[in-house]
Amino acid sequence: MRILVAGAGKMGRDVGLRFLRSGLDVTWVERSPDRSAAFEKRLGKDIRRAVEEGEILGRASVLVPGTPVEPFDALYEAVDEDLDAKRAVVAEWAGHLVPDGLILSNTSSILPSEIDPRCVGLHAFYPTALTGFCEVVVPADCPAQRRRAVVALAARLGLRPIVQDQTHAFAVNRLMLPVQDWALRAVVAGIDPAAVDAAAAHAWPSWEPLGMMDAIGLDTVAASVGRYRFRMNAEESAAFVVLEEGLGILVAAGKTGAKAHDGIRTGGALPWPSLGRIPPDLGADMEALFRNACARALAFRDIPAGGLALALSGLFGVPYRPADRDLLTPEARERCERQALATGLAYWRPAPSDPGAIDPWSGDGA
Repeated sequence: MRILVAGAGKMGRDVGLRFLRSGLDVTWVERSPDRSAAFEKRLGKDIRRAVEEGEILGRASVLVPGTPVEPFDALYEAVDEDLDAKRAVVAEWAGHLVPDGLILSNTSSILPSEIDPRCVGLHAFYPTALTGFCEVVVPADCPAQRRRAVVALAARLGLRPIVQDQTHAFAVNRLMLPVQDWALRAVVAGIDPAAVDAAAAHAWPSWEPLGMMDAIGLDTVAASVGRYRFRMNAEESAAFVVLEEGLGILVAAGKTGAKAHDGIRTGGALPWPSLGRIPPDLGADMEALFRNACARALAFRDIPAGGLALALSGLFGVPYRPADRDLLTPEARERCERQALATGLAYWRPAPSDPGAIDPWSGDGA
């Protein structure tokens, strides 16, 4: 099987190497000469290391512009999170696919059908060697054979798939939105970003929401949040206005995160004053908020229980068994109820627990 990976950035390289280590032949294409040269140097090191470790690899190559192109079995686009850029890549290379070849996208916020009617999402999480799962986003009119082929390919890569339709697409990323919004609200209110992340890191599931956004890229996160909000109802969307607008202010000031060495946690001063007051319950509130986000996603069928287990384990190293029934603890539920009344923000509203609600612990669809 021959794979064309369009994009030699962090995700294109990482997922492409998984294809290669699975015995598939991989060709990367990168239009930027500077990025292409750096990529080839890094790729050579990766291949030598894998060979030294005894791995059996497929054939690797980097496409040189102007050279003949043999047909590929699959196109995997991993360019910037921009709809026009993704459409252009697919339009350029889809004609080099074999009949019924796969068009795959690593997008984390753009619906695959917006890119191309034949496209299926295969959204991986960096680094794939540690996270070990992916989201397979399947448009409604996707043929069953194509769906099975993508799921089988994910399995061949060693990535356990969470299969989603486009209504529930990117559920894993959306789990993190409430805490990201609450964390940025704290910064806007004058709390030091390092203190906000420290509070989250000492709570369950122990992560730094601001540092993670810096690592991903604030411009990427801002664009993604805008797309998520567009597909939400008005009440849900309104809850994340501070997140989108705050990120927009930072990006407009040139603060795009780790790639620019200037973000929320690093680089120059923020546009909001630091007042130094840290709410004593900030960590507990963020833990309750994340627990609630997970419970709501289960209750409203955004993600199956087995998929949540994959995400929590892969991203945070947190074991979660779908049989457990204490994800939203009584203390966390009480915090959410209190904050829902105080703030009016939709994401604080506790997940349903009445007998008539969808049982979030049933594991249906896992």
